[in-house]
Amino acid sequence: MLRGVGVSPGIAIGKALIFKVEGAVLGHRTIADDEVTRELQRLEKAIKKSKQQLVSLKNKVSKEAGKDFARIFDAHILMLEDEVLINAIRNLVKEQRINVEWALKEVRDRLISLFAQFNDEYMQDRGIDVEDVWQRIQSNLSLNPTLNAANLSEEGILIAPNISPSELAQMDKKLLRGFVTDAGGRTSHTGILARSLKIPAVIGLSDVTSRVKEGDLLLIDGNEGVVIVNPNLTLIQEYESKKRRYQEHEVELLKTKELPAVTLDGKRIALMANIELPEEIDSALQHAAEGIGLFRSEFLYLRPSFSLPSEEEIFLLYRELAEKLTPYPATIRTLDLGGDKMNNLPGVSHEANPFLGLRAIRFCFKRKEVFKTQLRALLRASAYGNLRIILPMISGIEEIHQAKLILEEVKEELHSEHIHFNPRIPIGVLIEIPSAALIADLLAKEVDFFSIGTNDLIQYLIAVDRSNVNVSYLYEPLHPAIIRSLKFIVDSAKKHQIPVSLCGEMAGDPAALIILLGLGLDELSMNPYSIPLIKRLIRSLSVEETRRMVRGIMRLTTARQVEEYLLERLSRMFPEGYL
Repeated sequence: MLRGVGVSPGIAIGKALIFKVEGAVLGHRTIADDEVTRELQRLEKAIKKSKQQLVSLKNKVSKEAGKDFARIFDAHILMLEDEVLINAIRNLVKEQRINVEWALKEVRDRLISLFAQFNDEYMQDRGIDVEDVWQRIQSNLSLNPTLNAANLSEEGILIAPNISPSELAQMDKKLLRGFVTDAGGRTSHTGILARSLKIPAVIGLSDVTSRVKEGDLLLIDGNEGVVIVNPNLTLIQEYESKKRRYQEHEVELLKTKELPAVTLDGKRIALMANIELPEEIDSALQHAAEGIGLFRSEFLYLRPSFSLPSEEEIFLLYRELAEKLTPYPATIRTLDLGGDKMNNLPGVSHEANPFLGLRAIRFCFKRKEVFKTQLRALLRASAYGNLRIILPMISGIEEIHQAKLILEEVKEELHSEHIHFNPRIPIGVLIEIPSAALIADLLAKEVDFFSIGTNDLIQYLIAVDRSNVNVSYLYEPLHPAIIRSLKFIVDSAKKHQIPVSLCGEMAGDPAALIILLGLGLDELSMNPYSIPLIKRLIRSLSVEETRRMVRGIMRLTTARQVEEYLLERLSRMFPEGYL
């Protein structure tokens, strides 16, 4: 049994098909002065052909999965149009007098190395996109192109070091039961595309290609991120049964999809989605999200050339979000650049501890022109729907005052330019560091709403990096310190009559739901795929009952005691299981 990251739900059983990739054989060659022009012409032709192929793929995916998911290939096309990147290749050819294949390889290697250094899943996954585009150009430079997707001749489960979005888009979906890869993360475009096409997938197993042979029988569980090689009959029967239960469960959840998330005693809870890519908007709506509780738009700033997006580019993205979500709200987080996302960027000094350094709102104050560009785009888009602004990593009142002053400057500029916007756009605070949690009663007087970012709040409160294998066991969402902090934050919001949301992973945890309802949360924002289950559970609980349970939980002294208490109550309320 191997464990990876389940990026696309579903269970599949089938024969292992090894994806054999034949990459182009590259060689370094010095060229004469009179060959430079010819080499640059070869590059332009390969780029043009690559662009045509990507447009064709985009149209294919648009028919199979929808226009939003087809936009994955817009990011690839933009790389081909990025003059900073293309000029880097041209300059190597001209200055070092080397063949274009080798120049392309050198630029590609630099970028892949840079992305690999980030301690951030989203940034690491962008390296896959770079590799996809670069392989396409290299192939089109060759007289004998090697670029081809796995030509499946039989049904099975594909095993590969990695699978790019364009490779997945070209595969025969009737034969592809699922896929498993060594590399990749939750935010990979391949994972997003697999979910849209309903292909079970487990990725990020590191060495699955060396542990599986062609023809092995494979069982993959995209819900749990599990891969079983050559399962026995008992396991096959167990997972076949689990697959049927999962399908029945999906049918049951669909029955409540259009129903409101209302508790047995009449409390309405708004269930929203956390997303970070525009391709995920439709998925959020399909899973009955009542808005976007957290939209992370850092992807605009973290492109391969690291060039800043224009105001118009940001505005068009936010306007689309506002229009698609109307009348529901969309909460846009101001830039959370910094930390490990900025440590390797040009012009940014190295920080020994970037998570306690120049990041989020601190970075925005330092780079005020970048902050104002985002706020201008956000305010302009507010004229097209129900947008809200949320400020990350606020540590005190002074930062809210400073952010509001900059926001007022931008409003005055837009007003003088006769540009429409919502002058009363709600502004909130993301409570995610201990100082903000401890003065929540003071912060509540300054803003229109709270959103609690439990992922960071837990790490900062317990002083644990959950990605560090040596201490990750200390990352305990049910730690009494976390529950007490949540209670104070929610009570502070209620006292000052502002809504309070929670947008960390706790929002999609069935056990934690009892605590969140009992504390009095108004909104929960989570991965879109968690919404149907959480809605079903909410409709089976009463707030009064969960309040009684929270009073009992407040007397417990360890995370383990809290977990056992919650699981015991859940098993009593749902004797047949809630999954």
